Formats: sequence, C-alpha cells, structure tokens
Amino acid sequence: MINTYIYNSAEHLAAAQAGAYCVLLGSTVTAYTGEDIPVKPIVVPLTSRQFWLALEDMGLTDAVEAAISAMPRRAQIEVRAATEIDRQNALVIGFSAALKKSSAEVDALFLYGASL
Repeated sequence: MINTYIYNSAEHLAAAQAGAYCVLLGSTVTAYTGEDIPVKPIVVPLTSRQFWLALEDMGLTDAVEAAISAMPRRAQIEVRAATEIDRQNALVIGFSAALKKSSAEVDALFLYGASL
C-alpha cells in the first residue's frame, strides 16, 4: 500500500516529519523525508580565532599543533597565518586524517566553532 500525503507548504511537511525539508529549484520541488536527506557541506569558513578556540575547547590544540609542526614549512605558514579556515581546505582534510578524525567529527568542530 502506498501512502500519499499532500503538504501545502514546506513548513507543513517539516512539522509532519521531523528532519524533513524541501528544496525548490525553478519549478521542481524535492522533498527529503528521512535517510535520503543529503549531507549538507559546511561552507562557512571559521575565523582563525573561532578555529583555535574550538580546538582548545575540544581538547585538540596540542594534537593539531603537533600535526602542523610535522607539515612542510610552507603549509605551516599557511595554517598559522590564515585569517579564515575553510572546512574543505586540503590542509584541514590532511591533518584531520593524520589525527584520525572522522568527517562528522570535523563537521562538529566547525559547527561548534561557528557558534563562538
């Protein structure tokens, strides 16, 4: 049996199903209602201050400093002199892997950092 529901707004859909949302592109509406919800990339970079405070609050400063110290000199300068830290930056991805941090853990760090 197929259940059909008619939602007259994205808010109505979201209220009916926790975590649901709609994407409107032109005249096409796509409703995501469960495990089909795509992962949303974190695109807002953190300021250097937010990044380092988030690392400190999560107890990762020493480990990240050690990972940075093991990088080539140019990469060290890039990380330490950056005014913004982008989640998708190759250096962030590199030292995340070196510290054996999952993508979800790095996302959590960036989400937390954005709140600071």
